[in-house]
Amino acid sequence: MIYVVNFSMAPTDGSAVSPPRWHLQDWLICIEALVTLTDPEATTPSERRAWQLIETIAAAFEIDPTAYIFEIDDSWGPQTAVEGSTNAPQPAALFESDDWALLETALAEFADTQQHTKRGQRACQLAAAIDTDEQLPLDH
Repeated sequence: MIYVVNFSMAPTDGSAVSPPRWHLQDWLICIEALVTLTDPEATTPSERRAWQLIETIAAAFEIDPTAYIFEIDDSWGPQTAVEGSTNAPQPAALFESDDWALLETALAEFADTQQHTKRGQRACQLAAAIDTDEQLPLDH
């Protein structure tokens, strides 16, 4: 088992935090969760920001944000998760603290509606990783 050390969303000492090294499939779950949180005709600031995050993540992996669904591995879940490559894009570096709160909400809501799927179970783990300072287990 590999552990990715999680990060604190709001460091108390003012220091910078290290973003997680999530796998492409984890980021695709993030896109899917953000898509289900809002719609393309977003009207609120948080909905507009959700679409900006979708575009940020998709651009980092050179994926069309309207075709991300074709990149998702349906077998991806808690038992298949692996750490992202050290040279893989990590869009988290572009996130602000409010973005993490928005992503956590999206992942938690997605996990609630998809709890019977592997992706939903993984979304629950990702949301918990954002919410806590605990380590996120990644099984091989």
